[in-house]
Amino acid sequence: MAGKLDVKKEILNVLVVAGTSLMFFALAFALYFGLFAAFESFANRDGSYRFVGPLRVGYGLVLCGLCVMLYRTRAPEPFKVAALAAALGTLWISLGVQFHERPRVFLVLAFASGLGAVAVLARSRRRWYHFLAPALAAAAAVAYL
Repeated sequence: MAGKLDVKKEILNVLVVAGTSLMFFALAFALYFGLFAAFESFANRDGSYRFVGPLRVGYGLVLCGLCVMLYRTRAPEPFKVAALAAALGTLWISLGVQFHERPRVFLVLAFASGLGAVAVLARSRRRWYHFLAPALAAAAAVAYL
């Protein structure tokens, strides 16, 4: 029967998305730590740590850009969702840390980017579990911040 929802397959997709998202979050933070250590060794001669803000937010933006490129490939759909969750979560966490003294700015940026992601997913008619990515990213951001 066309259009029938295979519940077992959908549950498996959600479990794969959740597990893979956690692995991608761990990988994203490990890579950020490596970049931070590298920049600290050569870009922090005066001890001011001025490089941290641009590195943090730039890293989140780069991950989101890589995720956009991944969505244009034939990669498995749960893999794409997990990558989107990790990219958005990393971006939101970096913005939250960057704008910790101005929470309204952070909330506006996070809400706008989340709404944009949901709008793009809806326009591209993605499967329902793609909309888990912003929810997982928000959960990670709330847990971290």
